[in-house]
Amino acid sequence: MYHNPIENNHNNDNDWVKKNQNILYESLLFCSDINKKNHHKNISEFEIVEEIGHGAYGTVYQVKHINNNQIYAMKVIPTEEIVKGNLEHQLRREIGIQMSANHPNILKLYSVLVYPNLCILITEYCKSGTLFQLLKNVGVLEERIAAKIFIEILKAVDYLHRFDIIHRDIKLENILLTEDFHVKLGDFGWSVWNDHKKKIVRQSTLCGTLEYLPPEMLKKSRHYNKKVDNWALGILLYEMLVGSAPFNPSNSKLKFSKYIQECEIPLPDYISDRAKNVIKGLLKKEPEERWSLKNVFNSELVKMHEDH
Repeated sequence: MYHNPIENNHNNDNDWVKKNQNILYESLLFCSDINKKNHHKNISEFEIVEEIGHGAYGTVYQVKHINNNQIYAMKVIPTEEIVKGNLEHQLRREIGIQMSANHPNILKLYSVLVYPNLCILITEYCKSGTLFQLLKNVGVLEERIAAKIFIEILKAVDYLHRFDIIHRDIKLENILLTEDFHVKLGDFGWSVWNDHKKKIVRQSTLCGTLEYLPPEMLKKSRHYNKKVDNWALGILLYEMLVGSAPFNPSNSKLKFSKYIQECEIPLPDYISDRAKNVIKGLLKKEPEERWSLKNVFNSELVKMHEDH
């Protein structure tokens, strides 16, 4: 038996937290995009089936719409945690980007339900879980399967880049799979609109996941552009074909630093030359030398496996 996530959610006694929760609540409540695009009005429209995930800032449930039995995923985010983490802008940006996106390989955000101490996101449900879970179960993927998944991720990222959006957190855990194993790119918490004039972002804090961070994001200046996503695509393709990331962040700092500086990536002999070329192209140390998405679309790997 699952409790209603609105119940038993107590306000924090801290006045500062309460004040900022109120500000966040009102900013979301009166957001025109949310009010215009919401498909649902109230949490009472849903029945919780089961909990399917739990993260640092929220819990995800599989839910069923009471009227039509349609299955969705519901992400329940306590705004107290958002305020304490100073992530209000990040949440608003995530909602704005995901609600505006319209692509078959990007997770659809149907509704944002706003309550004084909770923000609830209603998205499409992906029955096959995440790419991380798939690799955990099977180890490695055959090239034809890896390429099919990779191409759909590539299309999702290309869509974002055409609208000057950098995802900044492309990783196995954020690639969801439908029942028939089509890709849905999710989790836009670290996404950002790129500067359309300079085509560059200046970031004062690290974001994303260590295994996927390119050399330019680890520099003190942290000036970078869309090519950070291209690097992450190279890491993803490697992981699908090898079963692990090309380096282990738990290794010594010296070894990690050496990897980042030299981009020494071991490529097993059993990986085809066409796949190696894409991985090498995407994992170039210098962003200006790194393959563009157009290069990837024109690669032998993509041409061989697209629509097959």
